[in-house]
Amino acid sequence: MKKIKLSLDDISSLGKELSGVPDVRKGLLNHNLNLGLKYRLNLLLEQIKTDITFVEESRNSLIKELGEKVGDKIILKDKDEYGNFTPSFLEYVKRINEVLIEEKEIEIPSFSLEEISKIDSDENFEIFFKILKDGNS
Repeated sequence: MKKIKLSLDDISSLGKELSGVPDVRKGLLNHNLNLGLKYRLNLLLEQIKTDITFVEESRNSLIKELGEKVGDKIILKDKDEYGNFTPSFLEYVKRINEVLIEEKEIEIPSFSLEEISKIDSDENFEIFFKILKDGNS
């Protein structure tokens, strides 16, 4: 396995590319794959789950801290009545970006172009393609 560095933003996106997002994208692991490929993709996903959870918890924590309670929910307004970004939203963006640019080193299982080319999908897997390029070079 080769090690590469990815930002937490890329790791979060990779998790969505692998697992999918309901009603948005299917995700690589939900395609018809041979067991060897599915196993290695699952190894990759397991390795990044802690980082994905950290990003989501950071987002939720910042929304709780910077948002305002409306009924039984806490919301973070992005714009005011004049269409300007709110100070709390700008603070959220600044602080979440500090989290998202942090880099982590991950180990990339080997994937062959032959087995990847058998996946039939109209989705774009930008981060996965990036790790294929970086991990196999």
